[in-house]
Amino acid sequence: GLIRVGRIARVKGVFVPRAYRGAGIGSDLTEAVIAAAPADLTLEVLAYSAAFYQGRGFDLIGQARPGVSRLVFSREGK
Repeated sequence: GLIRVGRIARVKGVFVPRAYRGAGIGSDLTEAVIAAAPADLTLEVLAYSAAFYQGRGFDLIGQARPGVSRLVFSREGK
């Protein structure tokens, strides 16, 4: 779920099983988060999903932690 405290929001555990990928579920979930979250978003995601987030206007900031296959992305609100 989305936990919101002032200008900070945290989404934990969003995952679309492989069998359902490509059906638009991830896009719908991401758009719902963007609509419900504060203006600026920062996400830590698995590295294999980088293209998905870049395709939705998020910019790669860097690796979450050395040796971990998680990346950090940000997106400025409108």
